[in-house]
Amino acid sequence: MNKRASLTIIAIIYLFGIALAVWSYRMLPYESMLLRLFVADIIGTLWIFLWATVLKNASLYDPYWSVAPPVILIGLVGTWSVSKGLLLMVVGFWSIRLTLNWAIEFKGLAHQDWRYDHYKARYQRLWPLVNLFGIMMMPTVIVFAALMPAVFIMADGFVFSPFTMVFVLTGLIATVIQWRSDTELRAFRKHSPGSVMDQGLWSLSRHPNYFGELLFWGSLLLMALSVDWAYAYSSVGFIAMVVLFLVISIPLMEKRQRFKKPEYETYMKRTNMLLPLPKEPFKRVHKLRNK
Repeated sequence: MNKRASLTIIAIIYLFGIALAVWSYRMLPYESMLLRLFVADIIGTLWIFLWATVLKNASLYDPYWSVAPPVILIGLVGTWSVSKGLLLMVVGFWSIRLTLNWAIEFKGLAHQDWRYDHYKARYQRLWPLVNLFGIMMMPTVIVFAALMPAVFIMADGFVFSPFTMVFVLTGLIATVIQWRSDTELRAFRKHSPGSVMDQGLWSLSRHPNYFGELLFWGSLLLMALSVDWAYAYSSVGFIAMVVLFLVISIPLMEKRQRFKKPEYETYMKRTNMLLPLPKEPFKRVHKLRNK
């Protein structure tokens, strides 16, 4: 199946999945808005899992990360306002960029992400459970939790302060960082396949795209805190997001890079893991402190 046909099938599956989740949200008997949102999100994930199983490709879930958040927030708009529009602009810009990047990188339903192949080979008998709970449910829950700051300020209504506007700008900058780092990486792979990417933002950070992703979610949390410190408990989702990247995503990626490219070890020594800034100034500060 070619890429265009694969994308068409995935788009249809997602449209029906969104319709199912929206219908579930409206029909669920729970009084709590958050509980209905969460259950509807889980139902949407189960729908994607069903088709991923049928099509034998866990990568069908990948765009869910960027598609679900704007759908959830748009459903909570109620009465429109400038502040809600700005929040949706930030999330929408991030969502469109990340989804388009996935679509560009997507090779077709015949291809599954190497990380999923790794887990499938390692946990053959438990693969259905690993696929459902590890690859799909865990990210769904983490993204839902990380989105809570935006959900709260969207549902409760809010007035932007100057600090809020700073974090709106931060969210947009975070998305631009992701866009630039992904564009640089794609161009490098095309002209220098098999080499260590150490140009542009990647000359400063080994994972500038992940830095942009975390900065985006952090901007949503700070945006909520600038509206009301009562939203501080919603930081749990962002913390879980950081743990996901630092404990699972980055170590797995770097282990593979070190195995495939011995020169990656040298690259690791001269670059920061996330922060796209020169590493030398940090070394000098560390030496001065030791003195």
